[in-house]
Amino acid sequence: MEKFDWKLTISRNIFMLKIVGLWPPGDDTYTTNLYSLYSFISILLFIYGHNFFQTVNIFFIFPDLEAIAGTIFVTLSEMLTMVKSYYMVQNMGILKQLMVTIKSDIFQPRNSRQIQMIRPSLTFWKTVSSMLWGASSGAVFFWATYPILDKSVQQRRLPFLAWYPYDTTISPLYEFTYIYQIISVAFIAAATLSIDTLIAALNMFIGAQCDILCDDLRHLPGDEPDFNRTLLKCIEHHKEILRFARNSNNFFNWIVLVQFFTSAASIGITMFQLTVVAPFSSEFFSLVTFGMAIIVEIFMYCWFGNDVEIKSGNISGAVFQSDWTSGLLNTKKTMIYFIMRCQTPLKMSALNLFYLSLDTFVRILRMSWSYFALLHQASSRNFGKYTMKRHDWTETIKRNILFFKLVGFWPEGDAGYKMNFYTLYSISITIAFAFSHSFFQTFQLVRNLDDLDIVAGTAFLAISESLVVVKMFYLARNIQTFKKLLVTLNSDLFQPRSVEQILLVSPSVEVWKLMYKLLCGSITMVLIFLTLIPIVDKSYKRYRLPLIAWYPYDAKASPLYEITYLHQIISVFFLAISNINIDTLVAALSMYAGAQLDILCDNLRNLAPDHFEENLTKCVHHHREIVRFKLTIR
Repeated sequence: MEKFDWKLTISRNIFMLKIVGLWPPGDDTYTTNLYSLYSFISILLFIYGHNFFQTVNIFFIFPDLEAIAGTIFVTLSEMLTMVKSYYMVQNMGILKQLMVTIKSDIFQPRNSRQIQMIRPSLTFWKTVSSMLWGASSGAVFFWATYPILDKSVQQRRLPFLAWYPYDTTISPLYEFTYIYQIISVAFIAAATLSIDTLIAALNMFIGAQCDILCDDLRHLPGDEPDFNRTLLKCIEHHKEILRFARNSNNFFNWIVLVQFFTSAASIGITMFQLTVVAPFSSEFFSLVTFGMAIIVEIFMYCWFGNDVEIKSGNISGAVFQSDWTSGLLNTKKTMIYFIMRCQTPLKMSALNLFYLSLDTFVRILRMSWSYFALLHQASSRNFGKYTMKRHDWTETIKRNILFFKLVGFWPEGDAGYKMNFYTLYSISITIAFAFSHSFFQTFQLVRNLDDLDIVAGTAFLAISESLVVVKMFYLARNIQTFKKLLVTLNSDLFQPRSVEQILLVSPSVEVWKLMYKLLCGSITMVLIFLTLIPIVDKSYKRYRLPLIAWYPYDAKASPLYEITYLHQIISVFFLAISNINIDTLVAALSMYAGAQLDILCDNLRNLAPDHFEENLTKCVHHHREIVRFKLTIR
């Protein structure tokens, strides 16, 4: 059997680490040579230099909360790269020894069955790594281009707020600084992603070795001499796994510790930034992709760390699945000692302060939410300076209403559909882009039920699009009910009584806005990739359409192909706009009901003694209307 190359899985990581100066040639550490000089200069110039200029700028803008929030969420992640690169260089000897160990004979799969067993773990690691690289590349791209896209480059705006000891608005210093920032952030991203995915790979290797060990234990030979000899080899393998895990943990202890704390803060600040930037701007998409990258990053750490704990816990059970009953007494004693040693599962940790597990992942997300709530509360403190005026609840969903008008689902006024031009427009556009597209895909699915590839490639979208059609039908049918709910919302009874009550419901409104932006951003990127697939992979030359569907004509003949291609793009965006805004409108109505309960609770807590009975009666009536409002939503 050919020797399995574990390092082939992480070959891209090693290649990128070589580029950024964090992987000396061979199995050696840093020595006095040209590569060490290159590493020192590149790391100092692009990682430490860029971080220094951004950090100095924070001291100049310190009193401005929004300006600090707009800078520090990136600065924290970039400063973390300094920590990672430092410990990477310091522990290079440990890391290179781990690479030698993973190639040793004891860590080799014994047969093709074991290779197939570990293949899913390797594939999943590659998938998560690709997701992380994709999200990070998107963030870097949007950071690098948003001054150009929003035309602030004309005001000499740089991608990142930073201080420099010269005037960056003067040409060519502005252009040099712009390029320096882009190179620096790309360099930092390559370094941090390569280190992150390498650490996840080490944990994945440990889990894979546990799988191999379990398989060896389950297939211990029945003959006594071979059984005892193979069992001792398995015990030695287990010792090597523990040693490998201990050395790996020593390598990334500090990296993971700082990573988790900075990630929690960065996610919280990124969420706060999403509430203040313009939707669908380049800066908005950079925040969405950056937030996704951090979440995938910490998920990767926690998932593969959790995987080690689960798989190492299976070792003791694997022993009992072998043919151990025919063994001698001494062999059985050895088995008992080994099982007792394996009772405690192997756990990867950060300085033993917390473990790499899915529970830790959830805790980090909760901590991020706490940071977001704190920032939002701090930014709302000056709200009380404004004069109290009538609160317009529908202002929150004005974007939903605008999109509904565009797709033909929001007639003028507070009435439903009438015999007029808008109703004709609504029927025509719905049939042309919603019903027809869904019909062509569903018909294709029914015609090819026996073809698993076509069913798998069509069903997941056809079902979703059919669901959107159902939502559109019930929205049009109940449009008058929706409009009555909005009239009820703006009635006097549902109005906040004070600025404090507006502040009380503000977090719920802001969270809804954040979720709306995240949903719009993620679905927009999915649709863009979906519609560009035939162009990117050049399958448009074979007249391939973005979506598999049946048409009553030859869709591969020009210009029918181009017209059908355009119809599919318009249809899928039409359905997506309808789906997003229906879902978020329903969520907004539930959010409004919760906000009214907050207002009611505040009114009950602050009942005035001199008009107690009168105010209590109003609260009872308010509660009755809230219940009626919620029942109408159902």
